Amino acid sequence: MSLQVSVVSASHLHRNIDAVTLLKAEHRYIEDMFLELERTETPVQKQQLAIQICTTLIVHKDIEEEIFYPALLAGTHSPGAHHAALVEHEEADRLVGVIMDMSAEHEFFDAKIHVLSEMIAQHVREEERIGGTFSTARKSSIDLMALGQAMQDRRSELLGTAHLVR
Repeated sequence: MSLQVSVVSASHLHRNIDAVTLLKAEHRYIEDMFLELERTETPVQKQQLAIQICTTLIVHKDIEEEIFYPALLAGTHSPGAHHAALVEHEEADRLVGVIMDMSAEHEFFDAKIHVLSEMIAQHVREEERIGGTFSTARKSSIDLMALGQAMQDRRSELLGTAHLVR
C-alpha cells in the first residue's frame, strides 16, 4: 500500500463527524502507527512507517493550525491553550523534518522516533484531558460538524500537494 493511499484510507473513515471526534480518531491512528513502528525490525519497513507517521502528523498539524485552533480561539477568546499548542507543534515539526531526512539505519533514528512519540503523546493528553482543548471546544458555540467538514476538505487538499514530502 502506498503512503498516500494509506493516509487517504484512514482519513476516509472520518467523513461526516465533528471536528473533535475526527481529531481524536486521528490521535488513535497515529498512536497505532507508533506502536507498529516499535514492533518493526527491518530498516526499510521502519523507514516507510516513519514517513507515513510524519506525513500524517504534518497533515494533522496543518488542519489544527489552519482551521481548528483559529476557530477555537475565535469561539472562546482564550489564547493560552492555542499558544501552547502552536509551540508544541513547532517543536514536533522540527523533529519530523529531521526524521524525514534521516535513514532508519542511523544510530539515533529509534531515539528520535521515541522522542517524537513522547512529544505527541503529551500533546494528545493536553488536548484530550478533562478541561483541555477538546472539552473547551465541546462547551463552546463552535459548529463542530461544519468545522469537521472544513478540516476534511483541507486534508484532501493537503494530500494532493507536494509540500508534505520534505
